[in-house]
Amino acid sequence: MGFALHLLDSIGELASIYSLATVAFVGGSLVPRGGHNILEPAQFGKAIVVGPYTENFREIVQIFLAQGAAQVATEENLGETLLLLLQNLPMRERLGHNAHAVMQANQGSTARTLELLDSLLSSACSSAPQWAAR
Repeated sequence: MGFALHLLDSIGELASIYSLATVAFVGGSLVPRGGHNILEPAQFGKAIVVGPYTENFREIVQIFLAQGAAQVATEENLGETLLLLLQNLPMRERLGHNAHAVMQANQGSTARTLELLDSLLSSACSSAPQWAAR
């Protein structure tokens, strides 16, 4: 069984490389650094593995884990976890599909926020005293 391993240590290249991945380990999460963004591999429907330290993206990671859209590995079992996913196509596809579904279900927050703000501002302006509108 042959696999290619791509290890990047640069800024600005990772998002486009995720499209080539079979499994994405999202770094900065095996040590207490807080982890990196799991949304980038999710947009490509990739199986996502993170370490136990995901403080920088705590809420996002919790949502993904609850939906079976990511998997946690430790330093001790990272190799075993990655090998299992590389060898288990149904598990890998399920994780990737769930990750993409979670991503899709949570898109549009900017538009929803703007709609709410518009509604609040319109309501506030229409109920303001006439002298305040001048």
